[in-house]
Amino acid sequence: MLKLYYKFNFATEPNDYYDENSNFYQRAQPELIANKFYADPSKIKNLYHYTTYEAFEKILSSSTFLIGSIHYMNDDKEIKYVYELMKKELKLLEAPNDIILKLEELNTILPDDVYVWSFSENDYSQALSNYGDIALGFDSQGIMEQLASYYSKGKKTLDEYTVGNAYVFPVKVEYDYEVQSKYIKALAHAWLVAHDNFKYDPDDMEVIIGSIVQALHFFSLVFKNPYLRQEEEIRYIIFNINEDNLLKPELYMNSKPFTTCRLTHEMLKEVIINPKSQKNLNDVSTMLNREGFTRTSVNMSKLPY
Repeated sequence: MLKLYYKFNFATEPNDYYDENSNFYQRAQPELIANKFYADPSKIKNLYHYTTYEAFEKILSSSTFLIGSIHYMNDDKEIKYVYELMKKELKLLEAPNDIILKLEELNTILPDDVYVWSFSENDYSQALSNYGDIALGFDSQGIMEQLASYYSKGKKTLDEYTVGNAYVFPVKVEYDYEVQSKYIKALAHAWLVAHDNFKYDPDDMEVIIGSIVQALHFFSLVFKNPYLRQEEEIRYIIFNINEDNLLKPELYMNSKPFTTCRLTHEMLKEVIINPKSQKNLNDVSTMLNREGFTRTSVNMSKLPY
């Protein structure tokens, strides 16, 4: 019976440690945290993707969306944010430097074949308008169905998924620091205990450490700095299943890896033009009609500038 388990109020047996009512289980069990931050398409119905007019033209002409790898996101500080929270909590726990250094090593290690497609619930976002002069409006259920159909490759249930398939799930980005802190505190406590007791019970501690790493990877995609809350971001995560866990994109463009989503005429519901755009309603409507998107509505943004 290990002293540190009592120090942090953890159970001594692995089965107890993973008790469904324990704080660690609630904060690290993959299914629970995925459900907690799941952006249910039946409840969050309208989503908007902000982009440039040039990119919009390419999307329409190819009827294809390019979805970028997490390794090439616009701001690499997004991924590091969670690890900084974890590091801060470990210091509060007075964790030894070598244990903190093990965490810092994870800062550069991400799941290899994961892609993120970003949207917002906000159709008139001042913050996201900086990403481009066009907002593309979608029905979230339509996106989910299109992605699920494509990446299931004919499989009927998730249990049938194998190499070549991909898990697809939408998540609602969490900006609330108090919510983030509850999860990170539990992981930091477990991280410290597992490393301190590794020499006594390496097999069980390895399992616990692996669970923490998995949870941190997930939270690095879901937790963002509270100052960015106006983005109201919803992310569709695409997690490819492969044998060696290496990066295997569908294509590269400008040396960057991408996977894809086919854009059907039914998916694109609306195009909103930013007031800063040099394009007008007629320009956008003409291009949409030319590419067969005759049912897509076109509107000017309600933003004043």
